[in-house]
Amino acid sequence: MMRDLLAPLRGVLIFALCGILTSSLYAQTEPLKLSLHDCIRYHQESPAPSAQLEAQRQAAHATRLKAQSNFFPQVSLSGGWLYTPAKIKPFSIDLPSWLPPMQLPKLPGVPTLSDAQSWLDDKMSLELGHIFYGSLSLRQPIFAGGRIYNGMRLAQIGEQAAEYQWTIQQRGEEEQIAKTYWQAVQLQEQLKAIGQFNAMLDKTLADVSAMKDQGVVADREVVSVRVNRNNAKLQEGKLREGLQALLILLKHQCRIPAEQAIELTPDFTLASQQPIDPCQPKLYSTVNPMERVELKAANLAVEAEKRRAQMALGEMLPEVGFTAQLLTMSPNPMDGFKKQFGSTWMVGVAVQIPITGIYQGVQSRTAALATQQVRQLELQDAERAIQMQNEQTSRQLTEALARYAETEQIRTDAKLNLDLSTEGHKEGVVTLETLSLAQRNWLESEMQYIETFVAVRLAQLAVNVATGQPLDL
Repeated sequence: MMRDLLAPLRGVLIFALCGILTSSLYAQTEPLKLSLHDCIRYHQESPAPSAQLEAQRQAAHATRLKAQSNFFPQVSLSGGWLYTPAKIKPFSIDLPSWLPPMQLPKLPGVPTLSDAQSWLDDKMSLELGHIFYGSLSLRQPIFAGGRIYNGMRLAQIGEQAAEYQWTIQQRGEEEQIAKTYWQAVQLQEQLKAIGQFNAMLDKTLADVSAMKDQGVVADREVVSVRVNRNNAKLQEGKLREGLQALLILLKHQCRIPAEQAIELTPDFTLASQQPIDPCQPKLYSTVNPMERVELKAANLAVEAEKRRAQMALGEMLPEVGFTAQLLTMSPNPMDGFKKQFGSTWMVGVAVQIPITGIYQGVQSRTAALATQQVRQLELQDAERAIQMQNEQTSRQLTEALARYAETEQIRTDAKLNLDLSTEGHKEGVVTLETLSLAQRNWLESEMQYIETFVAVRLAQLAVNVATGQPLDL
């Protein structure tokens, strides 16, 4: 009876299972459509750079906490065992110096003064032997010549520099992703154009072959069209190979699985925009290039060397600190050196004045000041280079927009010429050579249009890099 109840459900389960398998296979074969923004997002959300960033942050944070700990009291615990065969003499008593000078007779059974001195020295001497000790020490810095503060500030600079270096690395990788993306877009769109060109040639070849069968055209014209089509097929294969290589590189840069198929969906809104006036290059510099993260990192490098020079100066200054100590040892020096543990405590102020370390401090400070000057010169060079880069990229974008406007007009004229030649060839008023020339001109105009469009995108990318703007065009 149970089998009869489950029989109607068997078909439903099989149908559902087939649907799940079909959707899974479809999901695996469906290409992943990517804009440039999507590529950069995949790169940023990858776990590999996130783990690396977190490790760098933890290292810099730990360094800063270590530097901050120098502000707090330093507590240490020590202990040990010592052995010495020497004897100690807590008090020195010289009997002859205590008595007036006199000549005492030597009586039998009565020790002389020297014998009494020897006996007293022997009784006052202690043999320590094995010594056990333990100490709990506390030291609170009061003045260290600015070394503690500058060390903490240097650690904070290192923490911020790690963030800047990570940002520079990320922007460099994103720039390479953007360049690869637009290069792949160029090949992808050119591949579509040459596919349309091949479709034209196939239709033309079919028409010319039919006309040859009717005795209207000669074999030479059929062969000419076939040669043009074969050359176009060869060019299409080369473009497809180049596109596949760039897509593999793009997936590697974006950290997308190699088995995942991708399809690029670029933004072509530039085609509806008017070229910007070349006389207004400031329109491209909406962000102050002097705020770029590279300059911020260079400024931090100068500040770091300044702090190192101040730390080197602090090494030549006295160090003052409060100190306290709890000491326990056996034999007990507080109770006649009895063989038992005794404890005591001590507090005070300690001063440490460097003598031979002054020379080392002078040399360290000289080296730090020289390095600071080098970093300052590097900062000035970077500022000039970024300013020049901003001017060059603005001019390149202006030129790229001008070329794009020219090729857009050429593309429109070539398309109109192709339409008229195709219609005229159908009516028999345009020769095959004229039609073939119009087709080749159309393909060349399409290739140039795509190339100039990508050139504009790359120029915009260079401007965004120079001005520190986002790279996802």
